[in-house]
Amino acid sequence: MKTLIAALAFTALGAIAPVHATVIKLTYSGNEYTGFPLFPGAEVFPIAPLSGHIVLDTSITGGFPGGTVDFATTSTTTPADLAALGILEWTFTIPIIPTVSTDASFTFDDAGDVSDWSFSTLDGPPDYFNTPSTDSIVVGDAEYIADPGSWSVAIIPLPASSALLLTTALSAFGVTRMRRKRKKAPLG
Repeated sequence: MKTLIAALAFTALGAIAPVHATVIKLTYSGNEYTGFPLFPGAEVFPIAPLSGHIVLDTSITGGFPGGTVDFATTSTTTPADLAALGILEWTFTIPIIPTVSTDASFTFDDAGDVSDWSFSTLDGPPDYFNTPSTDSIVVGDAEYIADPGSWSVAIIPLPASSALLLTTALSAFGVTRMRRKRKKAPLG
């Protein structure tokens, strides 16, 4: 009986532990570019729209919802530096570890949607610029302009701590142990 009570207590404790959504996935869908030569005779070629996603740990970055997340990287930024900034994954077309620098900013409204953003990446060439008013890439002898795309935000809920996992495991172990003892006890 003591094991059952302990298991129920652990389960109740785990059930009341808060669950926080601290990881968000930002996904960008860009539009087609139009190329403009920077001088007569410059070559213009097709460039794919900006796209990809960024996964941020907002317990590190802060600013979500209803705030701003800013970060800056350079060519000497390491994966450990990215983790320290709260950047967990980056598949966005604009490089996070550029030749020169990347400055980025996201502003979230109170509902958690991206309401403003700014990327400026000197990757020498290409150089990337991404804002709510335009997407721009400068490559070689041409500049490519596109209407801005859109960001979507998905919340990836995670347990508040590993304590929740531990209490669940201990509860399962206690109930299993109690059942085994009950089966071994002689009847009568």
